Amino acid sequence: MKIKIFAVLVLLILFGFIFYLSHRAENSGTEYLAVLPYSPGSKTISVKAADDLNEKFPLTYKAVYPKTARALAVNSGVNIVSTNYSYVFVMRCRILNGGFFTKDAQKNAYREAVLNEKAAFDFFGTAEAAGNEIYIEDTAYTVTGVIDDYDNNELNIYIPVSVLADGEGLAESLVVNLSGMYEENVRNELKAIGIDDLSYKMLSLQKVMQVTSEKAPLAAGFAMFGFLLLILKKVWRAIVLCREEIREQNKANYLGEMLTDKGKAVYKFAAFLLLSAVLLVLCYFTITFGAERFMLVNETSGIFNGVVTTGFANEIDNAQNLYNAANLVFILFAVGFSAFIAAQFLTSNRRGPQ
Repeated sequence: MKIKIFAVLVLLILFGFIFYLSHRAENSGTEYLAVLPYSPGSKTISVKAADDLNEKFPLTYKAVYPKTARALAVNSGVNIVSTNYSYVFVMRCRILNGGFFTKDAQKNAYREAVLNEKAAFDFFGTAEAAGNEIYIEDTAYTVTGVIDDYDNNELNIYIPVSVLADGEGLAESLVVNLSGMYEENVRNELKAIGIDDLSYKMLSLQKVMQVTSEKAPLAAGFAMFGFLLLILKKVWRAIVLCREEIREQNKANYLGEMLTDKGKAVYKFAAFLLLSAVLLVLCYFTITFGAERFMLVNETSGIFNGVVTTGFANEIDNAQNLYNAANLVFILFAVGFSAFIAAQFLTSNRRGPQ
């Protein structure tokens, strides 16, 4: 009994963890299509062409350069993120102070800088850093804002792509926000500027998060199917016992007597047959429900193979870690629950008819 209670508790914990990961995926806001090279430096994307597409749907790109920055009495190594004005909206960053640089600032190559929260606190001791000056490689930039870019480990400073001499022409990867968009339409627009599946890895993080969020209902369906089988086995056993009882009564009673109070086994037999039919229908719908979700999950098998996380390593790694964790916990739950159900069948078989 203690082992059974322990097994149930472990399965409940695993199911709770699956639900938590699915909830995180569902509410992650990750609705991106990442366009990545198959190997670093193998392909480049025209920034001008990307910005032209940015007028049709929200997209962004970035190139990261390690440099040195100083402000007040602080001198530190930073990541200079060369990007476009849409970055903060596409990547859903929270603006903590001031604002992101504008389309006009990008067009005119204004030396404006946006700091992430960690950089703001390291250089100025506060998130209220807008309006200050910061020097990047001895060149002065005006801090226009501070954002939460969900990176608590690195000092990131965002500047217009047009400011750097090598930032005007090319980018290695880009991200499209698919919110309210049809992915197929976006892919066709990208194909028109030479970006297709043959040259680039098209990684739909939107689909990855959708599949991850389906792990909870898939686990629930799996559990329901197992419990239905256990109940169905008990019902079938009851049907067999009722049938034997009816046979015994049939030897001593007429059919009319069997349908009176003396012959309750007939009514029980009919009720159990009806219940077994209902359970079989529920099993069918549960299998159909699970099959639909399993097919969706199967579509993303190996989706991260060949991914080069150029520029957007943080975002892709977070999605991949969540996806892998949900897969691992679901497999543990499925194996554990299957073993639990099998043990119940074997135990009931050893006990014989109840």
